Amino acid sequence: MALVVFFLAFNVLLVARCLRQEWRQANDPDAPPAPRRMTPDNLRAFGIRQVLLVAVLAFTFLQGSWTLESVGLLPPMMWLSSILVGEIAFLGLVLAYAGLLFVARRIPAMRAAATRGNLRAWPRKRSHKILAAIFIMVFNPFTEELVMRGILVHHWSLLLGSAVVPVVVGFVLNAALHWYQGWRMQLWHAMYYCLAVYLLFNWDLGAAITAHVFGDVIPFLTLRRELRRVRAARRAARAARARQAVQPA
Repeated sequence: MALVVFFLAFNVLLVARCLRQEWRQANDPDAPPAPRRMTPDNLRAFGIRQVLLVAVLAFTFLQGSWTLESVGLLPPMMWLSSILVGEIAFLGLVLAYAGLLFVARRIPAMRAAATRGNLRAWPRKRSHKILAAIFIMVFNPFTEELVMRGILVHHWSLLLGSAVVPVVVGFVLNAALHWYQGWRMQLWHAMYYCLAVYLLFNWDLGAAITAHVFGDVIPFLTLRRELRRVRAARRAARAARARQAVQPA
């Protein structure tokens, strides 16, 4: 239980820090605006956090605080099937999300919101992008799934004998930790959380990790293209407004 308490406190502190920054920017007229890109300081803090999580997870695993079974991982000989399930599940999630946006006619707005949110997690300098890619695309899918779903949902559920409290707490933490991407992205993160928990209890954590890898890699591989599309749509909208403004009454 000590491991669960540690990771709960760790994530609550992260949420409190983010909320404090948001409050300062909203209420302090002298506060600097939120950066549009990941700053070197933020990259350094994120990298240190990822390395710390790996160290804590490795140490506690060696100490027997958690096992592959307790976090919902199938035996290694079944990991290939977990990868396939995760790929199919992520494809289904993307199609479902795109379908909802299409029906609601919100695809252009959500494309712009997703691009802005992803830019906030992507630095400008090439050397910083390489480091960010390592921490986001290699470290993060494994550390986040092991901590947020493996330990704070599956492992905690085994300790409590019920999954209700861990699933609800995990949902709230998931929403709060991704709030930096804006409220418009909360639907995507909520849908992903539901998918990850479903995979966790109906297949294994490896399938959720696979889906998370795709969820972290694809947005940044396509970020430049999406940014061009958003800027082109913005220019077209400005041109349309300009034409309407000069039309005679």
